[in-house]
Amino acid sequence: MSQYDILFTRNDHASGIEFTEIHLGKPAASGMFLTQHPTTGVLSWSKTLESPVFNGTVSGTAIITDLNTAPAAGKLIDALTAKNYIDSLISANDAMVYKGAINCSASPNYPAGDAGWTWRVSAAGKIGGASGINVETGDLIICHTDNAGGTHATVGTNFNIIQVNLDGAITDGMFSGTGLMKRTGAGAFSIITDNSTNWNTAFSWGSHSGLYAPLSHVGSSGDAHAVATDTISGFMSAGDKAKLNLIESQANKYIHPTGDGNLHVPANGTSNLNKVLKASATAGSYTWAFVDWTEITSKPSTYAPSAHTHAISDVTGLQTALDGKLNTWVSAPASATSSGTAGQIARDTSFIYVCTAANTWRRSALASWT
Repeated sequence: MSQYDILFTRNDHASGIEFTEIHLGKPAASGMFLTQHPTTGVLSWSKTLESPVFNGTVSGTAIITDLNTAPAAGKLIDALTAKNYIDSLISANDAMVYKGAINCSASPNYPAGDAGWTWRVSAAGKIGGASGINVETGDLIICHTDNAGGTHATVGTNFNIIQVNLDGAITDGMFSGTGLMKRTGAGAFSIITDNSTNWNTAFSWGSHSGLYAPLSHVGSSGDAHAVATDTISGFMSAGDKAKLNLIESQANKYIHPTGDGNLHVPANGTSNLNKVLKASATAGSYTWAFVDWTEITSKPSTYAPSAHTHAISDVTGLQTALDGKLNTWVSAPASATSSGTAGQIARDTSFIYVCTAANTWRRSALASWT
């Protein structure tokens, strides 16, 4: 036996009395329970009680791992199973889930979200990028359609913005009828009947349509708005009226003169660059054209040339003529019909060659000097 072991006396007889001494060593750790097997009567230390389970590792049939079916009574729920089940209910029913605050002072994009996810604006600015919409501190951003986040142009339709600051806003619920809105005080409004189509009724004038005129202009002359005549001022001075009378009887009588000296210059265009206006044989007919050399009069018949030079190529046939008069040395031809030009000569150690015509060679043998 060891220190702190326990001795028990146990009745082992099925129908009478038969005591047996039972020795039970001390437990290996604190917090252990003393249990006895219901069939064998064996005593032992255990971390767990039979039901329910209070500590130790929970496993096997004592654990509920599926909450979608009706579980048996007397079992424990696995923590992860419970979390996944609750998350699936929230996701499937688009429940409102607060996801934290968003600082919108730097114009962030919308975050990725599931329907029902909600954020609160912690600093005013824009949401959905630089081209997003304005939001104020305390506004709510609610996702109503699952999306991967992005700019307002791409995913903005998947979110609702709930404003919290509506001070001074006018809403339809503030009025009980139709008509014109009338401000009656600070933040106070009322509805008045819309009689804008009938001002006599709107201002309680009665039926006075067409009966009002400014009193300071009633009369037949002076400041009155009478019809102006050639001698009495009305809506205009008498002098102006007389001028208008003349214009009325003689207006639109101008006729532009015709014939040479009174015609308009013909229209010009980019194709007429450096052209001159030329008169034709018909009076009053002009065109844009270049001056032909034959149309220039009093020009000299001969021109004394000034000192100048020309390249050989400027004189037609000069190079060919010179080539025909000049003997040029070339390589010795291979045969009497080798390529050559009349006047070319060639030599080697045995012969001297002369091209007498195009591609035609003659040769003469060279003798030793004696």
